[in-house]
Amino acid sequence: MNSEKWQKIKEIFGAAIELEAGGERERFLDAQKAAAGAETIGEVRRLLAADEKNDYLKPVAGVAHLWRDDGGDDDNSAEDFTGRQIGAYRVLREIGRGGMGVVYEARRESEDFSQTVALKILRHEMNSIELARRFRRERQILASLEHPNIARLLDGGRSADGAPFLAMEFVKGQPVDEFCNEKNLGIRERLRLFLQVCAAVSFAHSRLVVHRSKAFKHSGHAG
Repeated sequence: MNSEKWQKIKEIFGAAIELEAGGERERFLDAQKAAAGAETIGEVRRLLAADEKNDYLKPVAGVAHLWRDDGGDDDNSAEDFTGRQIGAYRVLREIGRGGMGVVYEARRESEDFSQTVALKILRHEMNSIELARRFRRERQILASLEHPNIARLLDGGRSADGAPFLAMEFVKGQPVDEFCNEKNLGIRERLRLFLQVCAAVSFAHSRLVVHRSKAFKHSGHAG
């Protein structure tokens, strides 16, 4: 299979996976068949069928090598989206990066309101079908997390060139240890904060969320 055909399969799969299984997805695939060809649509259908059968709770050893943990502070491998329009959001600045993606401060402007968000964009070099699927699962799980100490999921979708993104509540702050030192908190106050963190983590774990990627390098958002 040549790279051009594979890219087309990925594009159609990425769009189809966002649609409800059934009539809506079938109508989309039928509409794509004339331009893409029956063979390409057949490959997309096989990928969709595999996605339906996949258990996302299984170990991720098969794709673990794709998470890069060797990037230091000077890791500039991810594409810079600063200044670009991603969906309804204008990207302002980078605020952190992890194993799968980069998080930016972004702004949504409309006639009725404006809103600052933390925009997480999947790295292009990791935009495989498997990881895009896991990114979509992450979005589904985050949508179910309603907790006062967990940033809320606000929106999600794909950029014009197909990169999946999540828009989350933007929390302007600082690392908890720096906050404790700045406020000169005692042991009792620090433990109260620690218990709040534990409660949020426990709530996430109860929703089957396990966060393995390394901490973001910059303060401003933890996700």
